Amino acid sequence: VKGVDLVPVSTNSAEILRACEAVTTISGTVALEAACMGKPALVFGAAWFQGCPNTTAWHPELDWDTILAAPRA
Repeated sequence: VKGVDLVPVSTNSAEILRACEAVTTISGTVALEAACMGKPALVFGAAWFQGCPNTTAWHPELDWDTILAAPRA
């Protein structure tokens, strides 16, 4: 997939979070970690942290530009 890079499992996740533009996950805490770093996080499932700043719950009308343009806390 164009724009997607696979990294070794040994890669430090904090390094990935610092370098990424945004994060997507089903319901993992990586979204909360990214959100705490001021990165937009898209969550597809029901996460316990739903509604936290910098997180967006997926819905059918959502597009990537909207996620990236959302105000950040």
